[in-house]
Amino acid sequence: MVAVLLIIACMFAACGGGGGGTAGGGGGGGNDGLNLGRVMFDLSHPYQQGDAAQTEKYAASLGHSIIILDGKSAPDVISNAVDDLISKKVKGIIVQPVDGASINSVVKASQGAGIPIVTFFVQATEAPGQRM
Repeated sequence: MVAVLLIIACMFAACGGGGGGTAGGGGGGGNDGLNLGRVMFDLSHPYQQGDAAQTEKYAASLGHSIIILDGKSAPDVISNAVDDLISKKVKGIIVQPVDGASINSVVKASQGAGIPIVTFFVQATEAPGQRM
């Protein structure tokens, strides 16, 4: 969970954080804090539920909002969730994909829309970007 919080902190810093706002839904943000999106692997798991709750709490403590979506352990659901976040024009996306191949197209779509995207535990296999 510490690694995820560090990723979130870096996303807020890279996207140019401000103040204000609340955790939860919303559109592309505004002058009252950033709005990020996070696609959880599967919110039926207690660990993922706790991770999502702490992510929302951390975002709120910084005056930002975050949209949390459930990937339901399904590559198509995860990809659709990322597409949804792109359409909402969030300022950054964090996603835990099922496998690297299934996430390639949405990583490229996010990059094409100018929205930073971070995958963790599994990397996209074909999308350009830094690998850590």
